[in-house]
Amino acid sequence: MATIQKFEADHDLNYAEEILKDLTPSAKKVFVAIRNRGPLGVKDIEQITFYSPRAVRYALAQLRELELIIQIKDIRDTRRNFYSVSQNMSYY
Repeated sequence: MATIQKFEADHDLNYAEEILKDLTPSAKKVFVAIRNRGPLGVKDIEQITFYSPRAVRYALAQLRELELIIQIKDIRDTRRNFYSVSQNMSYY
């Protein structure tokens, strides 16, 4: 049983490494910022990474397309979105 779990963990890690390897540097930096700091808004990501709004939007689009992050609507202001690491990528 432990062998199967180790294989699955190794397989998942290899899969994640393959996905992250193919991302642009800006998408990698945005992913790491979201992973390390929790759910973030676009403005927060811009301030942390020092990227332009356009670069952040492009990186978020890449990450969402690959299902590495999820978009969360702000309950208080539905115009605002937060981004968080998706459940299957939370340990990378």
